[in-house]
Amino acid sequence: MSYEACYWTRAGGTVGLGDLAGSGFYSRALGVSADGSVIVGQGLSTLGYEPFRWTATTGVVGLGYFSGGEFDGMALGVSADGLTIVGTAVSVAGNTGFRWSNASDGLIPLGDITGGSYLEVARWLSADGSVIVGRFCNTAGRTQAVRWSSVGGLMPIGPTPPPGSATDAQAVSSDGEVVVGYRLDGPGVEAFRWTEAGGLVGLGDLEGGDSSSMALATSANGSVVVGYAHMADGRRAFVWTAVDGMRDVSSVLEELVTPRLTGWTLLSANGVSADGKTIVGEGTNPCGQAEAWVARIDGPALPDCTPDVNGDAQVTVPDIFLFLSQYFAGDTLADFNRDCETTVPDIFAFLSAWFAGC
Repeated sequence: MSYEACYWTRAGGTVGLGDLAGSGFYSRALGVSADGSVIVGQGLSTLGYEPFRWTATTGVVGLGYFSGGEFDGMALGVSADGLTIVGTAVSVAGNTGFRWSNASDGLIPLGDITGGSYLEVARWLSADGSVIVGRFCNTAGRTQAVRWSSVGGLMPIGPTPPPGSATDAQAVSSDGEVVVGYRLDGPGVEAFRWTEAGGLVGLGDLEGGDSSSMALATSANGSVVVGYAHMADGRRAFVWTAVDGMRDVSSVLEELVTPRLTGWTLLSANGVSADGKTIVGEGTNPCGQAEAWVARIDGPALPDCTPDVNGDAQVTVPDIFLFLSQYFAGDTLADFNRDCETTVPDIFAFLSAWFAGC
């Protein structure tokens, strides 16, 4: 089975990025710059799994490996301007977090903490690339969240986890001052938010399920945190703010656009825009298929205007062209009559709605 990294825009839909030359067809996208012009991830070259950087001009370009290490690595994050990339690769010391800024320097390890191991995974970074977060293995052999800065080097986040516990940093605010992630404490996992002033603070979980939540991303200023938690009927995407606490994303959206949620299960919120108002994630669509989703959570209630395909609050000719583009590409978004098939009746259903307007 082959996998291809891709990106999505409302105007152009889903576009594949290709892969590295050599072995089987495999690539996956794991991070994107602020303007979407640089995408990073993991591909499969003739030597092994390799971190890559993509632009529309260069295509997929491998970043290389650590000298003397195994041919295995991935790029996980990229700075807002697309110039600095972080990730993890296997060096002679084992899994090692890296920083990359140019081909001549290659992968640069982020060092270690006295008495501990190298930073194992560099997962995300501030807007200018000067602060990086991830995890390392401490002197007690436990995984602990860590923050690296160009000024102070590596520093553990929060206290050393007790036996049977661990912490891991997943994302950081644009200025590098707010870190989010999760902590494992006994049988439960809890999302956390860290600042130097407030320390590591648990965010709780959703009602009805077991004690389990994980923070995966944060807004530019660190005020909005997203991830997933468990409710009585399973895993669900959450959004957290200091004012409202942790909320199920589906419940928030039902207050805005109820019809478009029918049949959807939003399993995880994996990213959030700089302003904290747009969330992306993964879920199960009304046909029972795994599918990515994007949702805007802040604003007035919206009409369920399905023929407005491009989302410009107007039903115009460009909506027809975009719908037909989705249809001929076999995109599930073109399943207009929601019968879990993309067929000719969807065209008639769309045109009927388009002429009726909103």
